[in-house]
Amino acid sequence: MSFRELMEKYRDGTATAEERALFERELEKFESLTEYAAREEDGALSLPENEPEETGRVSRAVRRRFLRAALLSALLVLAVLGAAFGALRLYEASCYDPNRGVAEVYGGDGQFMLDAAVCTELFSPGYVTNSASAERTGLASYQVSVSRQNLFFGESEDFTGFVSGGVFTDWSMVDRCFFRQPVVNALQWKLGNFGWQVGDGPVSFVPPEDEQKEQEKELRELPESARVLAYFTFREDMTLEEFENVYRDITQQGESGVLYVAVRGGDGQHSVLGFEPTGTGIYLGDRYDEAKYPALELSDHENPQSAEGWETHFKSMLSYLMDREEFLAALNHNLNATELSYVLSHVEESGVSTYGFLMQGRPRDVLAVLERDEIQTMYVENARLSPLSH
Repeated sequence: MSFRELMEKYRDGTATAEERALFERELEKFESLTEYAAREEDGALSLPENEPEETGRVSRAVRRRFLRAALLSALLVLAVLGAAFGALRLYEASCYDPNRGVAEVYGGDGQFMLDAAVCTELFSPGYVTNSASAERTGLASYQVSVSRQNLFFGESEDFTGFVSGGVFTDWSMVDRCFFRQPVVNALQWKLGNFGWQVGDGPVSFVPPEDEQKEQEKELRELPESARVLAYFTFREDMTLEEFENVYRDITQQGESGVLYVAVRGGDGQHSVLGFEPTGTGIYLGDRYDEAKYPALELSDHENPQSAEGWETHFKSMLSYLMDREEFLAALNHNLNATELSYVLSHVEESGVSTYGFLMQGRPRDVLAVLERDEIQTMYVENARLSPLSH
């Protein structure tokens, strides 16, 4: 391979680790040549013994010209290589680097993990990020791996993809990994994204009564050893203080738990966003700016499972993600800092309110929640049978 070909591969980010090392060694050679030529130019030139004075003057002149030519050539090559190398470094520095920021300690628990964990908790009901890592494969290029936990089934789901030139190259990976939104269910009905219409009649965002009755019937037919995953919405939005009472009632049943709380983000909201209320969503120890993002890790709050803890945690996640503009741009999604800023302004002015939640529990526990006066709709997302089910 010629040096020009090697330089092209280095510039394009396609060089292997060995080729990058070879290119950088060649740069060192040019630097050494330049230093040597400069020393020879400045120093006295020795002549062979008994060489006539006139011949010596000519010899020194020839040597000086040679050294000047060599020095100029070396400087020119070095300048070209330095400019190319500097431009590449500047380009890479301007792109999203998943590893730039919080360093990994155990592997998969650094900056990319923090970005992924916050985004997943906000926008993917029932999921949390276990780990996320990125390996540099070339100029502004990384292979990324994300391990995510399905809280209902207790299973890990693994995703791999690539970041190139500052953006994720696989949109479907981004959508499935960071924005696992419910497509058609109670939360989407409440947001007005989907509805029912019979003929030319009015559009309703509450499911027909017979559909709700059918779901109730199917729940009653399940064995008690089964576990159900269900979304609920409220007739009227609740403050977090009001929801805390509902939360206590549900979790005191022992076999039930709330996996996600949906938050009202203001007028024109089309995406589901919220938080995981138990404190299992983000875990990074003390490796984030707690003064700037208090209770970003919910378990750091003195009273994590409370209205105060939830509100602080939710606002910190919004603030954190707003500040991660490189990550937001890399997602190549319709989410941006302006939209998050609007949501944060709304909750700062109007308080954090919820219009629904996701829970898991025994069939009878889910049916008991449906009987509450505050509940408007239910949507059964999934169910699983235990080995004891018959």
